[in-house]
Amino acid sequence: MNKVIKFIRHLVHEVVVHMVPSFMRKNMLSCQDVAFILSSEDDLSLPKRVKLKLHLMICQCCTDYETQLKIINQKAYKAIKLELTPEQEAKIKKSQEELVQKFTKK
Repeated sequence: MNKVIKFIRHLVHEVVVHMVPSFMRKNMLSCQDVAFILSSEDDLSLPKRVKLKLHLMICQCCTDYETQLKIINQKAYKAIKLELTPEQEAKIKKSQEELVQKFTKK
């Protein structure tokens, strides 16, 4: 059953990518946008959450990516329970903000 669902999602994804008019695709999230959203911890607005859920219903690759991220996060939190100093936390936060700024500039 799972293989059938994956196959159907793949077909729908291909149809959407190749047959939906460009003016409609402009309002849809790309796989790159979805990957960025899934890997960030930001709160999303309602319209963006709806777009994300619609994309995940169609795109099997992004659904698999979301599952992989969840597994990695669960294992990482279980494997490492690390105590950081406030200085280390500040450095990490600063580097995260720099990366977000770097990749959100278009």
